[in-house]
Amino acid sequence: MAALSAAVAYPTSALNMWEEMEHNAALLPTVCNHCRLDALLDGGVITGELLEITGPPASGKTQFSMTMAMQVITDTKFSVVFLDATNGFSAHRCKEILVNRGTREEDVAEMLRRARVYSVHTLFDALSILTLLKENVARQSDSFHSALRLVIIDGVSLLVAPLLDAKQSQGHAMMTHLAAMVKSLAHDHSIAAVCTNSMVADMSSASLLKPALGKTWSHVPHVRVALETCTSSGLHVATLLKSSRQPTGIAVSFLINQKGLDST
Repeated sequence: MAALSAAVAYPTSALNMWEEMEHNAALLPTVCNHCRLDALLDGGVITGELLEITGPPASGKTQFSMTMAMQVITDTKFSVVFLDATNGFSAHRCKEILVNRGTREEDVAEMLRRARVYSVHTLFDALSILTLLKENVARQSDSFHSALRLVIIDGVSLLVAPLLDAKQSQGHAMMTHLAAMVKSLAHDHSIAAVCTNSMVADMSSASLLKPALGKTWSHVPHVRVALETCTSSGLHVATLLKSSRQPTGIAVSFLINQKGLDST
């Protein structure tokens, strides 16, 4: 009976959950303060949650990631970790975004010091880095990790998809392990997590696309936004696919220019 009692999950009151969120959570801007994209996300990205940005190639996923990273280090004293699986991160582009958003040239270097970039080629690379991050954040090992509030994984499908072949039975287990680690890091240390995901053909209709990594992964992000490019106007469109705070199906348009992602 004692062993059974030890294994029981005891409930937490909704009030306690609300008070914990109110005490620990922070609302991070996405790509600009008070812009349509922030409104789409009910004000921004909440620490403790995972936001997924999905879309086809050239829809703006990496541009979103870099713009949000620069917005956070510009508007706050927080630091950012960027796991680059697409080889798409560009320090030159980040500098361009900062300067065109009003950062003085002499302050750019100090801003960029608050963003650390890891090039990752396999899921095991990502897991190793996330494990080390969690240890350093838990220990508050230095000022960078004490101020860490945003972790971005750009190209999560590139890391996971190679392991989901039917012949590799542990692929889904590894994907679940990655999801648990990211969400634990976010929840336990009040960090906002953002990942980008590609799209694949929807077998129900050859003309439709859906986020990659299947149904198992679809339950992982708290919020999911799909990006697409409107070829006739040159504008990009963001559509809310999943959220517990906003009605889904809401769409807003945005530009990609020298400021990164920008309001229309």
